[in-house]
Amino acid sequence: MLLKNYIPAHAGKLEKISVTPITEPFVTNILWIQLLSYEKGRKKISRKRHEHSFFEVHFVMEGNVKYTTDRGSFSVGEGKGFLSSPETAHTITDISENLIKISLAFLPREDSFLYKELCRIGAFSFDISADMLRCFEDILDETGKKSVF
Repeated sequence: MLLKNYIPAHAGKLEKISVTPITEPFVTNILWIQLLSYEKGRKKISRKRHEHSFFEVHFVMEGNVKYTTDRGSFSVGEGKGFLSSPETAHTITDISENLIKISLAFLPREDSFLYKELCRIGAFSFDISADMLRCFEDILDETGKKSVF
């Protein structure tokens, strides 16, 4: 089953979002994966400033969204992603008419290099690969759902 074996088999692909190479095994807890499809006027997205006790990554598949944090604003369009670290307050300040994004919440070990480095950075945007998007599409296709929890 792809979902059961997904993380260990594909964890190396997450190196694309780190600023420095990961030199230790990538071990993390995936809390949830969700697909959001937004059409202006049909569904509301919360624009309330908030923070989490986990890392949150948003992969934009279609449309544009702007995230604002204390560390700056990040315009994220198709083929781009945004990561916020625990306790990094953020909000959506602008959104295109149509938006499709996959969101992922995860929590690596607090003593790991990955946890410390991502917390130090706080929030950033990045380019995502077609391979990464296909991995998420495979999971969503397998479950037949819009969300995986």
